[in-house]
Amino acid sequence: MDKVLAAEGWAGLEILYVGGLSLMIKFKEEEDASRFVLEPNVWRSWFSM
Repeated sequence: MDKVLAAEGWAGLEILYVGGLSLMIKFKEEEDASRFVLEPNVWRSWFSM
């Protein structure tokens, strides 16, 4: 998953396995996390929130 996000231009994050089919994305910068959440066209097909 980190390779897919990096290919989309999302660096500076860590992918954590939390169990089952669940992953958590941990951003190093708060601004990156806000930008990611505010751009659902980037993540909508991969994630549910």
